[in-house]
Amino acid sequence: ILFLQNNEIRSILGMASVLEAVMYNSQNLIWLDLSYNYLENIEEELLNFRHLKTLYLHGNYFSNIEQVRQLNAYDDLQSLTLYGNPIE
Repeated sequence: ILFLQNNEIRSILGMASVLEAVMYNSQNLIWLDLSYNYLENIEEELLNFRHLKTLYLHGNYFSNIEQVRQLNAYDDLQSLTLYGNPIE
């Protein structure tokens, strides 16, 4: 489980390699909270965490529904929050 909410994060590029350096089995992350940051894009790097079951993305700046549809790639995702984003 990794809580990164309210950190003014603007991009998650490079996050996978940082987590590999500081977490045991970071690729097995099952819960990620990136709520209330400044994220505008669902970057492909997010899809590296294939075992996510809970993903909180509420309170960001995602506006493109097509980008949000990339999250369909998660087979085991059980909980996803996107409220508070200006998705069109």
